[in-house]
Amino acid sequence: MNIWISFLPGSAGSIIESILRTCTDLKTPNSTKVKILDHTESHKVYGAVTGHGFAKQWHPTSKEALYNPSYEVGEDNIFTPIVPVSDLLGSETLEYIRKTYDDTNMFYLGPNTGSEEFAAITLSKTGIKKYIEDLRSGGMNENYRWSDTELDKWELREYLSLSWMQWWMPQMPEQWDTAQQLGFVCYDTMYIFENLRTVVLDIIDHIGCKIIDGPLFAKLTKEWQEGQDLIWQKWENYVKYKDTICGKASHDVHLFDEVGLESMIQYQLREQGIELKCWNLNTFPTSGRIKDFYE
Repeated sequence: MNIWISFLPGSAGSIIESILRTCTDLKTPNSTKVKILDHTESHKVYGAVTGHGFAKQWHPTSKEALYNPSYEVGEDNIFTPIVPVSDLLGSETLEYIRKTYDDTNMFYLGPNTGSEEFAAITLSKTGIKKYIEDLRSGGMNENYRWSDTELDKWELREYLSLSWMQWWMPQMPEQWDTAQQLGFVCYDTMYIFENLRTVVLDIIDHIGCKIIDGPLFAKLTKEWQEGQDLIWQKWENYVKYKDTICGKASHDVHLFDEVGLESMIQYQLREQGIELKCWNLNTFPTSGRIKDFYE
């Protein structure tokens, strides 16, 4: 049996695969060797609990990898393609999977309409800079790079707001709609963060496997669910910041000094027709001072 968990990075694909491989009766290769990343260490590295501490069975992160499968075959197989990747849109990936493989257990983890920005924040768990660099090495536009040397923070923010957000945001509703139309079982990123245990139980029920290690299942779901405080804090600050620049409220909050969040705000301002005096603006202002930097 083949199980497909196509997911946007940050949408819990790794922890769900690790739970399926360690806690159920699925006969996946090397299940006894699956290593769950120590959650204390996970917090140090990512600021939140992840399931990144083990080798996935087949985790294509490029068009070439998707088109040329390479993995150890088991009685049960779990495949975790990333959508999107730099050289293949998410909708194209999902369409290719559905056209190429006659499998019934196909799942999609990513944002539904309205939760795209939350999902963008969860990308910080993957290491946002590495993720963006992977995208830049592929099909994303390089026109906004001012220097051949490492970009200053303000340059990276400007680049991300101009290219990443405008490349990435429109794809999210397209991916969700495509997945639904193709018959994937879909789980919204924010819903997963609020209800991981329910989502995993639903996936298990859909596959038809059984939990054989209840204590480990309870431990992993509980620790992951309770280990997302930083993501929720970032989301709360981002919403307050966005409400302020949109005139819905008045807050004076910062964005954790994180270039990904800052680029999202800069993108939102540009969508309103507002440009920032961004030259050398390496320290991003709080929401109470942002108007001082409008052009």
